[in-house]
Parts: sequence; structure tokens; C-alpha cells
Amino acid sequence: MQPRLEVDPEEGLLIEWPDGHQSRYAFERLREICPCAACRDERNRPGVLRNLTQNAPNGARLRRVDAVGNYAISLLWGDGHNTGIYPFDYLRDRCDCLACRVARPEEAR
Repeated sequence: MQPRLEVDPEEGLLIEWPDGHQSRYAFERLREICPCAACRDERNRPGVLRNLTQNAPNGARLRRVDAVGNYAISLLWGDGHNTGIYPFDYLRDRCDCLACRVARPEEAR
């Protein structure tokens, strides 16, 4: 069973998981955790992501969500970035709700 997705312009991406759990992801957070090779490579050094919210207000604006098979979504951002594929298990592992943060192993927090 697929998670149910809803894009809310104020709240971000809302996901209701098959087990009933709900996750909310602010657009800035989703852009920050983009799993593409270019974004992963620069996480520990200044680059596009570091300047994104300061200099490119459309960079964290979500323009489109597309399904990638039955396992992921692809996001098109306001700055044209679209190479990140967000697997559902990747998103679930990064849920920032209190219950999920508490349940994570200490090293993953």
C-alpha cells in the first residue's frame, strides 16, 4: 500500500503512511536532505544548498511531485533542481516528529 501524499503550501509535504503514522516535511528540510549525488557531496562544505535559502528564495519552493515507481518520489524545485529521488523508506527514516526522533538510535539523531 502506498503512502498518501499531500502538498500544503504552508505546511510542506504531508505523508500519511500505510500504518497510520503522519509525517510533515517543511520544504526547506526536504531540499536540505535531497539525496542526489550533487547535494550529498556538498553537505559538509559551502555550495548550492548553503546559499539556497539565503540567495534563492525559489530554491526551496516545491513546484511538482512525481511518483517514481512504487518506492519513491521525485521533487521539482523552484530553482529547477530535480535530480533527487526520495525513496519512501528514506523519508520515513527522516521523519522529525517527536515519536520518531525518540525511537531513532542515538547515533542517527
